[in-house]
Amino acid sequence: MYPFRYHRPKSLEAAVRLFADAAEPRYLAGGQTLLPALKMRLNRVSDLIDLGRVPGLGDIVVEEGRVRIGALVRHADVAASPVVQAVLPALAGLAGGIGDPHIRAMGTVGGGLANNDPAGDWAAAALGLGATIHTDRRDIAADAFFTGLFETALTPGEIVAGVSFPIPVAAGYVKFPSPASRHAIVGVFVARTAAGPRVAVTGAASCVFRHAAMEAALADAFASESLTAVDTPSDGLNEDLHATAAYRAHLVGVMARRAVEQAVSAPRTCHADGGGCRMSAQDVGKTVVPRLLLVGAVPIARVLAPMATLAGFAVTVIDPRPIPEHFPEVPLLREWPEAALAALRPDRDTAVVTLAHDPRLDDPALAVALRSAAFYIGALGSRRAHEMRLTRLAALGFGAEDLARIHGPVGLPLGDHSPAAIAVSALAQIIQTLSSVRSSQ
Repeated sequence: MYPFRYHRPKSLEAAVRLFADAAEPRYLAGGQTLLPALKMRLNRVSDLIDLGRVPGLGDIVVEEGRVRIGALVRHADVAASPVVQAVLPALAGLAGGIGDPHIRAMGTVGGGLANNDPAGDWAAAALGLGATIHTDRRDIAADAFFTGLFETALTPGEIVAGVSFPIPVAAGYVKFPSPASRHAIVGVFVARTAAGPRVAVTGAASCVFRHAAMEAALADAFASESLTAVDTPSDGLNEDLHATAAYRAHLVGVMARRAVEQAVSAPRTCHADGGGCRMSAQDVGKTVVPRLLLVGAVPIARVLAPMATLAGFAVTVIDPRPIPEHFPEVPLLREWPEAALAALRPDRDTAVVTLAHDPRLDDPALAVALRSAAFYIGALGSRRAHEMRLTRLAALGFGAEDLARIHGPVGLPLGDHSPAAIAVSALAQIIQTLSSVRSSQ
């Protein structure tokens, strides 16, 4: 490795200034491509600018029909995200199939997009879903972002800040991986969108590309049989020790048909390592990670969310309001609770807690939870507020047995009503209930 200066700025502006002042600078995200190249002296830099401490680049948020993922979100975080699994399972599956556990734990979404490896997975997702790449300067449509072999539309010093994936009607991603690297020898991402089908191919050529003939065939009928007669010319496709151009052309058709079948089939089955789908204990032979769905991005949620994460819960915060509360460690779903909970499908391993103290948010969420098998349902508020809440829910047709499932006011009686104390009491009651339920199963 050649010597270089190492920087760790705390803002995008500082990172851009460091880049502008250096002779041969490079940004560092996950480093899974850059660092090996530096170690083998295949690359040389004067300054390495680590973006790891730049705030605001690590969120997964769903809003306005899109999944927005920050540039520094790790592949493993996308694969494990209950929000992504619920609204865009093909994306969670793609992330769960990248490389090995080390790569998934360190590699980032932004790094994968900016690197534009010809066998990369994220490029296929971005192009297949018609994503928008957000930088520190502008928004770039995926159709214009990937320009060639390891080349993108990024200008010198421009930083990928995140990417927004439109939520499709259906989507699927299947690849034929290299046994060693898990890179796609050929990978195909298929999406059925409101604007029509999209098909993106990675690994087959020097750059990810859309398959116009397949898109036209799927526009007539979104079924794998529609692709049977569609040929992929081998001219210009990659040819190396892994596969000939002709074989890659054949694989494009096979992977595309399987991707369509994945998109239209339900229920989905888990991969052997569980990547990219919701698992049951029977599927993987181990306890399911419990979920905690918090309605209301309020101060109590800011305390409760990180504590619950440390306690082993997969936490999602739901709040459609444009309030400034920030949750760097957990997904924030900017949707109305009724729709969000319907998509997340609370089950016997899910706890639902309403914290908004607003009947417009809390009541619809509680109604969905009461119709589910959620092991715990809690609601913030005084005893008087809870009595009024029960009256409203009874008017919706819920009986006394249903309403008795709601822990209200939420939490164990600690005698302290500060946000931190309420969060502690709520988490203690949730863990207590979960332990009791699981010991009786």
